[in-house]
Amino acid sequence: MGNLFSWLFTDPATEGANAGLSGPTPLNFTPWLILVALGILLPFYYHVEGRRKIPGLKDHGVWKYILDRMMAQLWPWAVTGAVVLFFRWAFTTSFFAWRIWHVAWVLWGLGLVAYWIYYFVRHYPGHMVAYQKRRELAKFLPRRAK
Repeated sequence: MGNLFSWLFTDPATEGANAGLSGPTPLNFTPWLILVALGILLPFYYHVEGRRKIPGLKDHGVWKYILDRMMAQLWPWAVTGAVVLFFRWAFTTSFFAWRIWHVAWVLWGLGLVAYWIYYFVRHYPGHMVAYQKRRELAKFLPRRAK
């Protein structure tokens, strides 16, 4: 347990010096940066263009609601990841360069994925049934004049 504790709470520069490296312990930033870039660009595209251009989304209230919530949860996660990676790269001796922040960020992302899997398994079918009932009932309601 002591090894795990020191692995999580040691900054990369100190760990690299203890391992005999001339610099901080290396981290492959490429996959993490791609993940962060997608996490920032997808919500940005969705809010600028996606709500208008995705076919059928304008008429489908459930998916509009779901995508709004997904994107509202994705961009803070991605921005936080960018900050964590920046500290790991630029300030290797700082408090925020510890691995615990990277691990917490990844666990946050896994929590978001688990939440949406739970939602689609447990709640989505009921939301779709309610949406279809409302749509069917709307056929019998008088239309407002524009």
